[in-house]
Amino acid sequence: MLISPEDVVATAERLDVNAEILPHMGHMMMLDTRWERTAERLLQWLDTLHQPVAAERSCHVPA
Repeated sequence: MLISPEDVVATAERLDVNAEILPHMGHMMMLDTRWERTAERLLQWLDTLHQPVAAERSCHVPA
């Protein structure tokens, strides 16, 4: 283990963000044999970021 889950949580708290620990996944998760789980979770997170932006853009119609 290179970086413990506790270190990840402590770093997230220091940066005032939420940490999400994926079970049975190492720090270099994109190199893990279960990398698809990480990629799927990242896509879910990106989708949550996109929705408010799309709604915000629809409210601001350029003149």
